[in-house]
Amino acid sequence: MTGSEGLRAFLSLLEISRYIGLDEVATKHVVEHLTKKKIVHPVVEKDMVVGYELVHDFLSKKFFDKLGPDAKR
Repeated sequence: MTGSEGLRAFLSLLEISRYIGLDEVATKHVVEHLTKKKIVHPVVEKDMVVGYELVHDFLSKKFFDKLGPDAKR
């Protein structure tokens, strides 16, 4: 997802709910639906979901991590 400065970032459920103007319960249902449809991916730290990111961003990072040093440059 894109943060306020146009940079890719992950957003918490609270941040998403504020942005789309829904309460957290409704936002959670929306995010769960988008997760099932493989549109967003949960960001997990220490066995807890700390935010969500677009699957495209998640896959881009995974792909970049597999590149060799020359390809990364």
